Amino acid sequence: MNDELNIQAEAIVGCALALLNENNGSLSFKQREVVKTILANAEQLIHLYAAFQSVPPEKVSASLRHELGNPLTPILGYSDLLAMGAIGLLSDIQRGYVQLICDSTEQLRALIEQRVAEARRCAALAS
Repeated sequence: MNDELNIQAEAIVGCALALLNENNGSLSFKQREVVKTILANAEQLIHLYAAFQSVPPEKVSASLRHELGNPLTPILGYSDLLAMGAIGLLSDIQRGYVQLICDSTEQLRALIEQRVAEARRCAALAS
């Protein structure tokens, strides 16, 4: 699962960087700030998950879902705003990047839920 999480997190970072560096269809100032926020939250998620990787499943606290979910919420919220055009219109290429961010964020949410479920099973077996 760690590889899957890394793939999805790297996809978000890669798409955000592509949006910021794209020469065709420049982003507005507001759009750039939103993408920077998405990028910052993706990087926060990567750092948080790295800390949890060393924790055995039976020792994972109930707060794992909450702590790892914190950066996912703004990533998904801001990417949805971008996708809807609420902050300005995007080119087809930009919409593709934003859709990949949305898809990867949903995959990350599912992976985190899976990790939490595994931790609960391990804790139940240990008691």
